[in-house]
Amino acid sequence: MSSAITNTSTTVSSSSNTTASNPKAQLQSQDFMKLLLVELKYQDPTSPMDSDKMLSQTSQLAALEAQNATKDAMENMTKAFQTSANFSLASAIGKTADTGLSSITLSNGRADAFDVYLPVNTTNSVVSITDSVGNVIQTYSSAEQAAGIYNIKWDGTNTSGATAGDGVYTAKVSYTGTDGSTATSKIGTYPIESIKVDGATAYFKVGNKYVDVTTIKEIF
Repeated sequence: MSSAITNTSTTVSSSSNTTASNPKAQLQSQDFMKLLLVELKYQDPTSPMDSDKMLSQTSQLAALEAQNATKDAMENMTKAFQTSANFSLASAIGKTADTGLSSITLSNGRADAFDVYLPVNTTNSVVSITDSVGNVIQTYSSAEQAAGIYNIKWDGTNTSGATAGDGVYTAKVSYTGTDGSTATSKIGTYPIESIKVDGATAYFKVGNKYVDVTTIKEIF
C-alpha cells in the first residue's frame, strides 16, 4: 500500500528594519540617560544590574555633563575675549597704520588707482612712481592742497608718454607744508578712520578701503 507524502513549504517574509540615523554621529548626555533607563527597564528580575556598574555609568554621565559644561564655558569665554579684543582696537582710531601695500602692479598697460596721504596742508606736492631699481617713471605735481587722502590714477605711461613695461612699481609723495617744512610719505600709510567687526575678524578703514587688522605692519 502506497501512501502519498505531500511536502508543505512555508514561506516566511521578513520586514525590513528601519535604522534611525544620527545626524551628529555621536551620543549626547541625554542619549546615555535614555540607554540607562532602558537597561533598567529590561533587566532580568532574577539578576538585577550590578550596583557597582550602575554607579560607574552614572559617574560617567556626570563626568560627561561636566565636560560639556566646561566646553560651553570655554567657548563663551573665547567669544567674550575676542569681542573685547576687537573693541579695544578702537583706541587705534586717529593713529597711522602702515598697511604694507606700497606696490603698484602694471599689467597690459593698466594699473590700479592708489591713494596718497598728505598729513598737513601743503603749498605743493609731487607724487613719484619708480621702478624696481629706483628710476622715476612718472610724476604728478599739485599746487596748494589741504591735508587728506587723494586718489591717483596712473595711466601706465612714463614721463615720455610711452607705455611703461609691465611689472611692479612703487610710489611716494614729497610735499612742502604751509609752514615751509618738507617731508615724504609712501603709499600704503594712512590714518585709521574707523573699525568694523565682522564675526571674529576686525577691519580698519584706512585710505578708501577696509583692511584686515592682522595684515597691518605697524601702527604709530
